[in-house]
Amino acid sequence: MSPTDTLVLAWHGSRNPAGKALIERITARVAGLLPGVAVHTAWVDIEPELLPETLARVGECTVVPCFLASGYHVTHDVPQAAASVPWPVRVTPHLGGSLHRALLDRVAEAGGPGDAVVLAAAGSKSPAALAEVDAVAARLAAALGVPVTVGNIYLSEPSVADAVA
Repeated sequence: MSPTDTLVLAWHGSRNPAGKALIERITARVAGLLPGVAVHTAWVDIEPELLPETLARVGECTVVPCFLASGYHVTHDVPQAAASVPWPVRVTPHLGGSLHRALLDRVAEAGGPGDAVVLAAAGSKSPAALAEVDAVAARLAAALGVPVTVGNIYLSEPSVADAVA
């Protein structure tokens, strides 16, 4: 088995059952697009089984950090988990700016951008990660032709509620 035979999608984790169900649907969709590849969900926080345990269970694999920016989980937790097992684990870059097309699609599905868009992000203590999210918002604003404001769920300001207000 090689790292290309097994794909691990590394997500933050959620206390919200609907959020977890959505992530499982995304994992199933990715698996459907990649015949012959075993696709797994892994978590870096909150959940009972975290990424190191998933990597120990699945063996050689490629890990895709499913994050908008390279905050602590991307720069610390994912590489540390990959180093915790004695077999090859390839770690791809986090999703980041590659989500641009998906963001445009979600805005279109919502009926278009209206007068402005709020890009909800987790938030981070890392200035570099915050700058990455701002760059995604700027690229989205340029494509949509309306202002895009970042709202953070935690750790950073403005909050999503403040960004919407």
